Amino acid sequence: MAPSPIWRTLPADITEHILSILVSAHFHTDPAYTWTSLRHLSAHQKRVIEHRFARFWLPRLGITLYAGVRHKIEYALDQTAPTFDGIHVNGGDTAVFAVQRQVHNPLLSVSQDSKPGRLAARYLRRAWEQYDPAAHRNITVRLGEGFLSGGCRGGYILNDTDLPGLEVLADNKIRFCWKGAVDELLWEEMYMRRVGEAMFIEACNEWCTKNPHDAAAEGEEPRLPPRRIQLKIWRCRVQAARRVAAFKHRVARSNATARPIQLKFGATSQRLHKQEPDPEALEAVKKWECCSSCSRWQTPDIFEVLEVEESVVPRLGVFQTWLRQRFQDDGKEGQDSHRVGLDTIVGLYSDEFAWRAWLVNTSGQGHEDGLDDVQLYMYQQRHRRLDTGLDAVLLGTEKVRWEQAP
Repeated sequence: MAPSPIWRTLPADITEHILSILVSAHFHTDPAYTWTSLRHLSAHQKRVIEHRFARFWLPRLGITLYAGVRHKIEYALDQTAPTFDGIHVNGGDTAVFAVQRQVHNPLLSVSQDSKPGRLAARYLRRAWEQYDPAAHRNITVRLGEGFLSGGCRGGYILNDTDLPGLEVLADNKIRFCWKGAVDELLWEEMYMRRVGEAMFIEACNEWCTKNPHDAAAEGEEPRLPPRRIQLKIWRCRVQAARRVAAFKHRVARSNATARPIQLKFGATSQRLHKQEPDPEALEAVKKWECCSSCSRWQTPDIFEVLEVEESVVPRLGVFQTWLRQRFQDDGKEGQDSHRVGLDTIVGLYSDEFAWRAWLVNTSGQGHEDGLDDVQLYMYQQRHRRLDTGLDAVLLGTEKVRWEQAP
């Protein structure tokens, strides 16, 4: 974003005050836009935003390390690390993260908040030894979980971007350049936004052309399909496709580096994004049915993780309207005929979960138009208790809370 020439005619202090107001309007709700665009408005704003990011968003950055499907270790900012200007970072650009929680045998949801024992430490060291930004990314980076999108399910930023300058310390802690990690995470998030919105608009125009008489219902967005169709488009056509495009873009950029990234998709996630799989056949998990003694050693890739964790409901305009009304007019629900009710949002989450169950079990094949209302209801009831196997075996059920009211 290049500043307008009008700023040059104003005194510097007034200009910076106006820019600060603009930054404050987006800082707590859109860290990706703040970091990738607003941070470049001026040298002063860059320093201020980086300092505020370290204080506010860095403690809300989480990292999950996967050791196969049977062990995962979650890291958070180490609050006991030496401080730099009041911030728990080492030298300003690097941060130290410590183990926050361990989950062993996710099918049984065996969770520990204590430090890794001798056996867990061995799995942890082996998993970090296998980590390779170019060939094997067995981590997931999350920003704003429980905070972004009003804290609603799946509304945070999620990716498998790199941790530049990663060092594994002797006490099972890790140290890396947090600015580089945030930069890669948020620039790729903005790329996926642009690509996803273009895909969504194209699919909506295609649907409206085929259904010219099915206008949006009263209270819904004009010149767009009904909300449930928008949900279906995001869930079945855009969600995985935009991440595939971002992954290919990441590979293309890496071709100019010393270690190009391998364009490689896991065989398990083939069903989720319809790409060419790994040559290895994974019969044990082909149908998402295996027990706690599953011999699968491959870690879940980002497509499997997003299938369980990421929600597309916060991408819909009706959700943003509901969120805005929730914070601006708290306690006035029902007084305005155009107000979006909580039941609308919960209904969209319920529909999304049915679509997810259908995609996982059928790969979206055999039904060109997807599910009708009866089939959608059947999937909602059949998979209401999250016993599909995919959730439990790969990630555990602690991050899947779709049936709870946002």
